[in-house]
Amino acid sequence: MPRWKRRPTPDAWSILHGHRREVVALGLLALAALLVPIRFPAVAIFPVPGIVWAVGAVVTLSCQGWNMPDRLAGLGAPALAWVFGGGILALTGPERTSVEGLLARFHEVAGIAFIIGTAVGLSWLLYRLFDPPVSTHARR
Repeated sequence: MPRWKRRPTPDAWSILHGHRREVVALGLLALAALLVPIRFPAVAIFPVPGIVWAVGAVVTLSCQGWNMPDRLAGLGAPALAWVFGGGILALTGPERTSVEGLLARFHEVAGIAFIIGTAVGLSWLLYRLFDPPVSTHARR
């Protein structure tokens, strides 16, 4: 196909500008990860980064720029990293002889695991925003 007949490839700015809700969702999820090291008092029983992540999750689930498996993968990575990464790292620590020591170790390392999981989830969502999967359904 001649070059003049090809559709121009959009640049990063036009992709992000065309998906404003997705950019807001990515920003909220990144903000939740950035708030983890700051020790805010809990709102009721919920930590502030958890509240911001939940709002970002609702916005992410409402986005049309990603398909549902991609949305769930992007949201599941931080949650799974927090639960399993924090749990595994807590169980391998030296304070595993008592429940108090185990919980203290979990709270130390779960935040780091959440930040790493958020970076993985955001990377996946950004990748899928810039390179969406090709639909297998023919349009009629």
